[in-house]
Amino acid sequence: MNTKSMKYLFSFVVALWASALSAQSHWSVNPSDYSGHMTIYYGLKSGDHVLSDISNYEVAAFVNGDCRGVGTIENHDGKTYGQLLVYGNTDGENVSFKFYNKNTQEEKNIYDVKFTFITDGIVGYPSDPQMFDVSADNVLLGDVNGDGKINSVDLSLLIGKILGKEDPRFIDAAGDLSGDGKYNSVDLSMLINLILNQ
Repeated sequence: MNTKSMKYLFSFVVALWASALSAQSHWSVNPSDYSGHMTIYYGLKSGDHVLSDISNYEVAAFVNGDCRGVGTIENHDGKTYGQLLVYGNTDGENVSFKFYNKNTQEEKNIYDVKFTFITDGIVGYPSDPQMFDVSADNVLLGDVNGDGKINSVDLSLLIGKILGKEDPRFIDAAGDLSGDGKYNSVDLSMLINLILNQ
């Protein structure tokens, strides 16, 4: 079999694998769209508590909103960990992460960890994985729509919340900037300061 045939066969196998993965995943990515990948071995925690059962969560990597990899759960020598292949074409891209809770069907950003894409890079090991925090308080204050940015969209949503308008994008913990359990002018003032001082 010549090199060209091998490349086509490899692309076909990768496309089949990606298709099978996307059928059972919350997110999907097509590895054949990218020339390289890096590997992240991860575990999950909620606050200070390390989760022994991570099968209820799915973790994915993103670059500028595009899904670049979906984690799989691995078991080896009695240890359970996640393995995430992050795909890319250009070194230096900023990689962020999200998790999906299969029980509650909630999708949330992971704010405490970000990486730069490096072809063939490795983060963590099965014996010492990178930890991702999936706790409820893992929010970016002011990012009330959860897109990883603090801007006029968040300001508009907070004003709406104060006026009694409900929006499914609104993240309660991110909108309560003062931490007093209320949404009012104090939160609005704090959000405006965040936007102006970025």
